[in-house]
Amino acid sequence: MTKTRVKVLNHWLCKNRNNVNFFELLNFFFDKSYAFKAKAKTKEIILENDYYVVYLNDFSSPIYYPQNFS
Repeated sequence: MTKTRVKVLNHWLCKNRNNVNFFELLNFFFDKSYAFKAKAKTKEIILENDYYVVYLNDFSSPIYYPQNFS
């Protein structure tokens, strides 16, 4: 389980549910990770200067993402 998912569970168990029911929470925990989903949509990532140049499968223009962002 990722750190993010542990934080979400802790938040939910402390009665901070934000209108999320138990079944939605289960779906969040057993769904594929965001990284896994992103790999299926990503064609190529190139480091160019201080940016990642991200090419997506269904788009001709790349996305420029600063290297220092998490």
